[in-house]
Amino acid sequence: MKKYYQELHLKKLDEISPEFVLSKVYLELHLAFVEIAPDGNCPFGISFPEYDLLHSTLGRTIQIFSDSREMFDLLALSQRLRRYRDYLVVGDVKEAPTPRAYASFFRFHQDSPAKVRRFAKRHHLSLEEAGEVYTYTKVDTFPTILLDSKSTGMKFPICIQMKEHAHPVEGCYGSYGLSKTTTVPVW
Repeated sequence: MKKYYQELHLKKLDEISPEFVLSKVYLELHLAFVEIAPDGNCPFGISFPEYDLLHSTLGRTIQIFSDSREMFDLLALSQRLRRYRDYLVVGDVKEAPTPRAYASFFRFHQDSPAKVRRFAKRHHLSLEEAGEVYTYTKVDTFPTILLDSKSTGMKFPICIQMKEHAHPVEGCYGSYGLSKTTTVPVW
C-alpha cells in the first residue's frame, strides 16, 4: 500500500486556464518519472481526487503516491516545479490517511477505424462484423491532458480513466504515474 503522498494544487487564476497549467505540470512529472525509472517501472502513482467523469475534468489537485518518504527526495517537486510557483502550490510530503477505497488511474486508448480495418482483414470479416467487436467511446468522454511531445513537438492527448477497487493492488506504474491495475488510496 502506498504510505506517503504529496499534493499539488493548481491556483484559481483568471488569466490562465487550469488545463494549461495541468498539462505543463504533468509533463514535468512524466519527465521526472522517466529520469527516476528509465525502465518504465515507476514507483510513483498519480491520483486526481477531484476526478469528475460527468464534467470530464481532472480537477485542480494532483496527488503523487509512493511507498517511502525518501522517494520524494529523489522527485524533489519543489525544485522541479519552481517555475510554476505562481500557478501551483506544492504541498509537503505526508503520511497517507486510512483510505476508504482504492482506485487505478490509467490511459484510455480509443479503437481507431484503421484498427478495425486491420482486424477485419486479418480475420476475413466485413467492416460491419469487425466493428461489432470494438466499442467506440469518444476520446472526449474522459478527462484529458494535452501534452507537448518533446521528440516530435506535436501535441497529443492523454485521456484518463478511473476505476475503483475494493482492495489495494500492489505493483509499479508507467512513466505517466498511471496503471490499469496498480491502485492508489482514495479518502
